[in-house]
Amino acid sequence: MTRTAKLTYAILAVATAVAAGLMLGQYGMIPGFDFGCGQYYYTDIPNWERYFSVRGIVDSCPRWVYYVLFAAWGVLMYKLWTWLDRYASTTKPSPYREPSSAAASPSISPPTAFPIFLALRTARALVVGTGRVATHKAETLRAYGFAVDLCEPATFDATTVATYTLVIAATSDVPFNRRVSEACRAARVLVNVVDDPELCSFYFSAVERKGPFTVAVSSNGTCPVAAQVLRDRIRPLLTDDLIATTERLARDRADWKKNYPDSKSRAAAMHKEFAHL
Repeated sequence: MTRTAKLTYAILAVATAVAAGLMLGQYGMIPGFDFGCGQYYYTDIPNWERYFSVRGIVDSCPRWVYYVLFAAWGVLMYKLWTWLDRYASTTKPSPYREPSSAAASPSISPPTAFPIFLALRTARALVVGTGRVATHKAETLRAYGFAVDLCEPATFDATTVATYTLVIAATSDVPFNRRVSEACRAARVLVNVVDDPELCSFYFSAVERKGPFTVAVSSNGTCPVAAQVLRDRIRPLLTDDLIATTERLARDRADWKKNYPDSKSRAAAMHKEFAHL
């Protein structure tokens, strides 16, 4: 339950108790007491005493009936308020929604790269280059289980690219990098050319790994630094509580499927497990 909901229920509870106390304490029946159900408001009604006599109020119903009625009224008012709030949010434009296309500022064209996580256990990769960048790319691939071959540009053989899952060109020779890219595309092999998005068929992303999570952020090669900044802002969200809850749900996956055969109800129940995080 959110803090706003708790505060709302607390206010309703106090209001209900005060209203019930005023009614059951017969404060509204004091002559000249000009609020609520005081006599001041009913003196123009013929024979009003028949309907608002103290004895009629006290003796006709037990006190718990009034408490139940006031509590029910409070719940109904809260439900009505939440419904009106939802209705207003769906019918009125939100100041946080994205501007229309007519008012939007020019931006980069929509991404064409398809985000996917590949389970590669016997994959081979070729890194062409001899500098620091080439070495770093090779180390990154090895960390994910790739068998990596590192070769110099002079020894590159375009006829062998088909034997690799992906190829990385990490040289400063633009014509040579283009030749590597063309050879890989002809062989339908994934290729990445460092600092040249137009020659790439895939892009590296800014990655954060913790527990069962792998978060990858990509700018589609347009600005790797921006992807790194966004990755760093996401990092604090991967808390120990989030990881512990995720691992617990993974261990109990069979029980969840048994208790919630329907995928929608199972997803809704699992969402509640993360509500406190």
